[in-house]
Amino acid sequence: MRISELARRAGVALPTVKYYLSAGLLPAGHRTAPNQADYGERHLYRLELIRTLLEIGGLSIARTHAVLRAVDAGVSLTALLGVLDEAGPGQPRRRPAPDPLAGVVATAARLDVAELGPALDGYAEAAARLAACDAEVVRAIGTRMAATPGADRGMLLERIVAAVVLGQAAETALRGPARRHALRP
Repeated sequence: MRISELARRAGVALPTVKYYLSAGLLPAGHRTAPNQADYGERHLYRLELIRTLLEIGGLSIARTHAVLRAVDAGVSLTALLGVLDEAGPGQPRRRPAPDPLAGVVATAARLDVAELGPALDGYAEAAARLAACDAEVVRAIGTRMAATPGADRGMLLERIVAAVVLGQAAETALRGPARRHALRP
């Protein structure tokens, strides 16, 4: 399909698709003429993934680029999850601290929120349950992709990125109502 068709099918403005191409977020299409290229279903999927990272995941263009570079490089699952953790929404835009949890504890002390300390075990238990959900989804994706003819490592990593970002968004969407329910008198 031509770039205009790609943009239409993805529901993305043509100038935005061109920007993603020039920024290196979207791979170039197959050249058919000096000023023309064909794009396929993988491009359509990548556009949806880019939109997911930007709009649902809340990542910046630079952080989205870092995640997609890792996917395209075929990094290990551990390395990919590390890149996602560094790029995730709510992460500071400055260089991360060596021990982010220690930073949280120190900030809680400065802000006179000592009650957070005793709750850290509960946060750790909730994080372990969420990580188990992530692992279950990642394993299921791996199993499905292994059985998918023509699937490659890039496709697998793209789907893992989508699952992690959407899982974080689901966690955020569910946490607010759960908190309100827990704080009801």
